[in-house]
Amino acid sequence: MVSRLIKKENIHIILFHDTKNTDLISNLNKKGIFKEIREFSSMDQQENKPDYSLYNNSKQPTMAIYLKECSNHKSNYQLTIMYDQNVNRKEFRFGGHNILIDTWIENNLLNSIREIIIKKKVNNG
Repeated sequence: MVSRLIKKENIHIILFHDTKNTDLISNLNKKGIFKEIREFSSMDQQENKPDYSLYNNSKQPTMAIYLKECSNHKSNYQLTIMYDQNVNRKEFRFGGHNILIDTWIENNLLNSIREIIIKKKVNNG
């Protein structure tokens, strides 16, 4: 559902992550919806260097997503999605069995993307 919506809207999506959960990132990469997936640490944030991968030379709208694993809790994640001059932030706290956490994060991330795209479509009529 989300991949069809992204394709239909022709959105260029870049995922930046600050997590050591390589299985999660590998699973997200297999979804095929991200044009780029890049590691992004807190050191990168402090340097304030522009990331030129966000400059999309085509006419495609760009969505930048930053997924951060909260330091001491592998079950806590912060999600920031920048799209259409809006910034959306969410925090996720997982309380279930550890075997389900990656699927839970993937579903929350994909649902957040879907909600933002639909909200933009509704607002633009």
